[in-house]
Amino acid sequence: MASIAVAVSAMVTPPGKGRPAEVAALNRSAFVLLSSHMQGFVRDLHLEAAKSMLKGRATNVEAIAKLVTPRNANPHSDIIDQMFAGIGVYNLMAAIKWEKCSSQVVKSRLTQYIQERNSIAHGKAPSIAKSRVVQFKAYLQLLAEHMDEEVAKQVKKVTGTAPWT
Repeated sequence: MASIAVAVSAMVTPPGKGRPAEVAALNRSAFVLLSSHMQGFVRDLHLEAAKSMLKGRATNVEAIAKLVTPRNANPHSDIIDQMFAGIGVYNLMAAIKWEKCSSQVVKSRLTQYIQERNSIAHGKAPSIAKSRVVQFKAYLQLLAEHMDEEVAKQVKKVTGTAPWT
């Protein structure tokens, strides 16, 4: 942890008027890192659900999960739906919504965030404020919680057993 703090300290110049370029770079990096964590969460959730759905039905669940997971694909809502449908969890993203956020809004925000992530990761340098990073993190936390709940609900409906608690 100390080495990370040293690296960050070395990158960030003392604040002056406006936002230093180094701080903007950190915000963009945080945005891409959050996207990567979300992609990892989706893959992990998918594998755990596959283990529950295919328990006793397949000898190599990881291989099956990998077969229905697109390679190097950003976790767009249609990609997420495709992955989970491959293991018997259907229309996942249509079920994801929360107060003041319909499933259509959830999906369109996800698309917008992925487009921003791609813009950053592929060399463009859009302005990403800290508030945008914080907003993205909050959105991803809600999305992950609701995905976890919905997947668990569908797995239990099929298998009769809660996959995790």
